[in-house]
Amino acid sequence: MAQNSTNSTTPPCAGVGPQHAHSNVSSESGSLGTENTLIWNDIDFSGIIPNPFVALAMMATHSGGSNTADPVNHSSLHDMPTEVLIEISNAMSPVDRISAAFAFPDLFINANRYHVFYDDAITQLNIPTYILFGVEHDRRPLLLEAISHGFNVEQISFLLDVYEEICVARNIDRHTFLNSAFPDNRPADPQPSSPGSNSGSDADELVTARNLFSPLHIAIGSHRLDLVRYLIQRGADLDHLVTRPISVPFTPLQYALYHLSPMHTFFSALSQSQRDILIDIASELLTHSPNISAYTTSLAELTREMFLAIEAGAEPIVLTLLERTAPTIGLPAITGQQIQILRSRVLQYLANNQRPMPRALRYVLNEGALWTETDEYRDNVRRSATHAAIDANNVEHAVISLRHEIENKSSTLTYSIRRICHLSGAGAHLAMLQALVPVLVEFNQEEAQLRVLLSAMTNVPGNGPLVRDMLLGTTTIINDTSLRFAICFGDRTTTAHIIRVLVERSQSIDDRLPRGSLLAPPILSGHWFETPLTYALSLNNYHAASQLLSFGANPSRVPANIRHRVRIARDRLNSLIIDDVMGFVFQVDGVQMDGSQPTIEETHQALDYVFVRMLDDPAHPLPHYSRAIRNEEQPADHPDNDSDNEDQFHRGRCVAGLRFSGAPWR
Repeated sequence: MAQNSTNSTTPPCAGVGPQHAHSNVSSESGSLGTENTLIWNDIDFSGIIPNPFVALAMMATHSGGSNTADPVNHSSLHDMPTEVLIEISNAMSPVDRISAAFAFPDLFINANRYHVFYDDAITQLNIPTYILFGVEHDRRPLLLEAISHGFNVEQISFLLDVYEEICVARNIDRHTFLNSAFPDNRPADPQPSSPGSNSGSDADELVTARNLFSPLHIAIGSHRLDLVRYLIQRGADLDHLVTRPISVPFTPLQYALYHLSPMHTFFSALSQSQRDILIDIASELLTHSPNISAYTTSLAELTREMFLAIEAGAEPIVLTLLERTAPTIGLPAITGQQIQILRSRVLQYLANNQRPMPRALRYVLNEGALWTETDEYRDNVRRSATHAAIDANNVEHAVISLRHEIENKSSTLTYSIRRICHLSGAGAHLAMLQALVPVLVEFNQEEAQLRVLLSAMTNVPGNGPLVRDMLLGTTTIINDTSLRFAICFGDRTTTAHIIRVLVERSQSIDDRLPRGSLLAPPILSGHWFETPLTYALSLNNYHAASQLLSFGANPSRVPANIRHRVRIARDRLNSLIIDDVMGFVFQVDGVQMDGSQPTIEETHQALDYVFVRMLDDPAHPLPHYSRAIRNEEQPADHPDNDSDNEDQFHRGRCVAGLRFSGAPWR
């Protein structure tokens, strides 16, 4: 046990107190005002002592030289009776008592006259341990007050020596004050309650011991890393539980992690430097607690330290606890399964945490932790680690989880992609999307990118335009499929961009899609698999059709039924059967799905250009076609089946599928 080399009667650093201790001496003329004057007499002590420590300091100054100012009221401290010194000490606050003792050791740390710390130690040991409440129970040892008020390690060491000296003299554990573990001092036959008291009340309940914070707990709460190290070196009990004055029992390590937890920081915010100190304190405590790991010895649950460390976002502690857990290789099958279950539970806690702990998350993922569905929040079940990280707005965790799911072809990847798609509808998640989309591009997740793009095109009020522009900056999803979706949604900006990029690549904009193409719809009637121009005309998207025709789309590849549908549309417009021209072409009022606002001029320009190219171009004469009743014997998408509504129905189903499930056609 480390001991202070200084004798108990010779305290270190005499006159040195906590840094924030100060005197109330008036700066005017340097004199002592009446509010700081100690008035006493030999018969009956009474004092005006708002700050006795100040009064003592001033009187000591006067006692050093000639005192000609009112000698009746001012006297040397050394001439005072011991009883008066005791009264002065008792009138002080705890921190002033400690400061006065170190400032005047010959008066207040004098075994032959009055020793304030001997007196405090004896008083503390005599406080009953068999009642719950009382004024005495709220009186902490001066040792704890010294720690919480910033006295240095050397002074704390001196106090511990003094308190241990008393404990040894009384034949009790010398570490009583080091651990605040007071022995039970209740009498053999406790006195019954008085007749007027309520039997069975809390005051009558017998307890086995006083339960105060230990010096180690106080040092932790005061962010005293130097003192924590000293107390550990001195032999402080790292397993000491404190149940009062807090309701939940905490060991020193648990108490340090609790100070980092969101529950505690909600009421007492910590700066980053304070967090760093507390994590260093927790690491120091954990280093001297080799038996603590991430899981209980029965492998039934996470240890309390592990749970608190994750909740607090203390990544160094989480990693140390995880690394202390034995690997599953070579263990019995049942034991390995239990550890994997616990690792998966750690994964859930980490993924749902708002504080980034990337190394810890990678560790559990690399150790084989699997995501299991949880109904902790019944209204919003998180079906993947990426999903949980997104909901926690933890960008680092979301990126790590998504990478792991892609690399390992995880079954939860589908749910992650769906959640990413939904982000385009929320303006607060742009940073998350900007981090996740490059991961999809890096791993060539073409379908996932396309689904995110489709969700962006249908969520203009949210992040849609920004996400769309970000995705269009990549070239992996600019193809015939994305072109058809842009036509389907009437997204003029995306349609124009894709057509331009395809032409610059010398790719055809006039090809049919194969049946097994990416995100192809189920086998239904319609013209999805026909040329882009055919599909645009079937949806009456004359603006997209005009763009395709201007870049070289071939009118002759459009089926006869669709070309005659164009002819019918012109006839209806000319005869004013269709009076809302903009509604007919763009199918919405006001703002388009892509956020643009079409004008009547560009509407007429698109219609006129399409009518000329599709109906009046001698290079592409209009073929003969007789509109017929639907032919049920032909496939649903056969050109002879020329219902006016089949593609409109598909469009509505596609948009609904994207908005509700993150995928079209569902």
